[in-house]
This record gives sequence, C-alpha cells and structure tokens, in this order.
Amino acid sequence: MQFRVDHVHLYAADLEATAEWYRRVLGAQVLRSRQSDGRVRTDLLIGELTLYLGDAKKLEKSLGWQLNEATPSPRYGLDHFGLSVDDLDAAAQELSALGAKITYGPKTLRPGAACLFIEAPDGVTIEVLVRDLAIDAVPVEADSKAQTS
Repeated sequence: MQFRVDHVHLYAADLEATAEWYRRVLGAQVLRSRQSDGRVRTDLLIGELTLYLGDAKKLEKSLGWQLNEATPSPRYGLDHFGLSVDDLDAAAQELSALGAKITYGPKTLRPGAACLFIEAPDGVTIEVLVRDLAIDAVPVEADSKAQTS
C-alpha cells in the first residue's frame, strides 16, 4: 500500500478570520467545496500542502465535542508544520510587515538549515525554513561517517 499526503486538519475558533489570516500572511488559496453530505468545507492550499479548516464552533454544536486549548510549542504529537522559502531574511521581513508574530528566529540551526517560527491563529505553530538539501539532508547510506543524534 502506498500512502500519499491528503491534508492537515486545523480547527478554527473563527473560521473566516483564520482563513483570511492564512490568505493574507501566507498567500494561501482559500477553496470552498461541498462535501457529499451537503456541508461546505474550507480548504487552504499553500503550495502543495492542503490544510482542511474546520469550524470549531459548529463541531462543538453538532457533535457535542469540547475542544481543548492548544498547548504551547514544543509539545508531544504534532508540534508544527514547515513551509520552505528561498530567502529566509526576506520572508521574515515580509511576515513582520504583514503582522505575523515571529516567535523564534530567524536563526541558523546548522550548516545548510535556517528557520523561523510564527504563531498562527488558534495556537498553530508554523516553521518557515530554508534548507540546502545537498548538505542538510544527505541520505545516511551515502554518508559513511553518518552520526545519529
């Protein structure tokens, strides 16, 4: 069996405001579609990543679920998702100008990798990174002196 990425699901306290933040700050394409059960869903397309944006208020009402507040990063489980860019400093300036809250960086992590983290609505953490795959993602089999951390 071959698995493929389909989506990452995020719950939003304010669906429209959250969709607008991702559109304005990250250039997400906001897609609305009707599911087979007749409900309208909101997807955010960022590059090849699809974020399914669920309406937390409707979920709580229809299923009787009580959603928990997001815990601060770093955390167990899904901590963040990452978006790559070609120029981290330019991304930092643009994100700041758009009002994004940068919570870390920009900082070089190691040769060939640098990042920053931003806080999105509802406690979502997003990493924005630049990585030189020729030196930062060398397959272990190709590196006879591979070290594990």
